[in-house]
Amino acid sequence: MSARSRRGVHPSFPVSEDYRRSANITVVRVNHRALERLLIHNYNCGKNAIFIWGGIGIGKSTTVRRTSQKLASLTRREFIDWNRANGCLKKKVIEDPGEYFVFIDIRLSQYDPSDLKGLPDLRSEFVTWRPPMWFYILTLPQSAGILFLDELNHAPPMIQSAAFQLILDRCLGEYSLSDGVMVVAAGNRPEDSTAVFKMSKALENRFLHVELKAPTFEEWEKWALENDIDPRIIAFLRLKPDLLYVENGSGPAYPTPRAWEFASNLIKGVEDPDDVEMYVASAVGFGAAREFREFLRFSQIRIEEILENPEILNESRYRRMDVRAVIAYSLGSYFKMHKTRDVLRKIIRVLRYFNPEFRMVVIKHLKIVDEGMLEEEAMGNPELVRMLELLNEAMEGDGYEG
Repeated sequence: MSARSRRGVHPSFPVSEDYRRSANITVVRVNHRALERLLIHNYNCGKNAIFIWGGIGIGKSTTVRRTSQKLASLTRREFIDWNRANGCLKKKVIEDPGEYFVFIDIRLSQYDPSDLKGLPDLRSEFVTWRPPMWFYILTLPQSAGILFLDELNHAPPMIQSAAFQLILDRCLGEYSLSDGVMVVAAGNRPEDSTAVFKMSKALENRFLHVELKAPTFEEWEKWALENDIDPRIIAFLRLKPDLLYVENGSGPAYPTPRAWEFASNLIKGVEDPDDVEMYVASAVGFGAAREFREFLRFSQIRIEEILENPEILNESRYRRMDVRAVIAYSLGSYFKMHKTRDVLRKIIRVLRYFNPEFRMVVIKHLKIVDEGMLEEEAMGNPELVRMLELLNEAMEGDGYEG
C-alpha cells in the first residue's frame, strides 16, 4: 500500500475513481482523516470556504466539529460549541473572544434571507443593522472559530443567494468575519434522494469542494472503540461489514454509521432479545435488526467467567467466529469499566487462546483505554511488544473520525 493510499486518498489520484460528478461538480473523494487534514491545512493557509459533499449519516458534521476541537487545541484556545452553550457562557465569549475557539452550526434552510442581516436599528439619524449574536461574535477582531453551514443545499435558492456575500467576501452588510474564522459548508449529493436544491454555478465557484466517502469497517472500528459503541454491534459489523452503511436504503430506517450509534445507545445494558431487536430495528431497520438478533443468539458470553477460566475458550461453544468476535470486543469494554492492572493481566492471559486477528482487536482496544498501563505491562513480554508495534503500523491507515 502506498503512502498516499494510507493517508486517505486513492493511490491512483487524480485518475478515474477519485473524480466523479456530483451536482455537476468534479470533486476529489477522501476519507475522514484526510478531510480533517484538509480542514486544518486550509485553516492555516487562507481559510477558503469549503463545501463537503457526502451521503446520509456518514459523519460530515461530526468530523467538522471534531476538527474544530483539534484546532482549538492547536491555537491554545478553549473550545466552545456555540449551539450548546448557555447564555452566561456566550456572554463570556463576547467579553473575551481571544480566549475561545468557537464552533457555530447554522442551518440556513431554517432562515429567511432577512434573518442573516439582522434587525434595523432606528435609534439614530441613519439606519444601521444589528446582526444576530452568532454572527456578531465571529466579527470581533480576536475571534477564532468555524462557521459551519450544514445542509446548505437544503436551503432554497433565495436563501443560498443571501449567503453569497458571507461565503465569498466573508461579510454581511457592514460586518466582516474575523481573520481567525473559517466557513465550512456541507450537504448531501443529489443521488442521495434528499430534498436538495441545486446550487448556482456562482455559488459553487465560491467554494473548495471535496466528497467524504462512507467509512470502511476498519476505518470506523477505531472510532467505535473510542466512543463506547456497544461491543456486540462492533463484533456483528466486523462479520457483516456490508451492513455498516447501506447507501440510499429502503424505508426510513436503514444502516448508516450514525444509525448504528443510535442503536448502540438504545441497547446498552439491555439483554432481552425482543427488546434488543425492537430497539435496533428502530435505528437501522428490521432486516439488519433481525440479522443482529440471530448473531446474538449464538454469542451469549460471560466475561468474568472467561477471565477466571480462560481454558473454557477451548470448548466448542466458544470456537465459533461470531462468539470469538463478541468476546474480543467485550474484553476491551470490560477493561474500560474495571481498569486495574489485575484485570489487564487476566485479559493478556486470555490472548493466547485467540488467533492473531482477534489478538490485535483486543490489543487495539486496550491501547485506546490505557496506553500507558499496557506499555508498562508489555515490558519483559516480547510477544506483546511486537503486537503493539504491528498495531501502531496498522493504525496509521485508520481514517474515520466520526
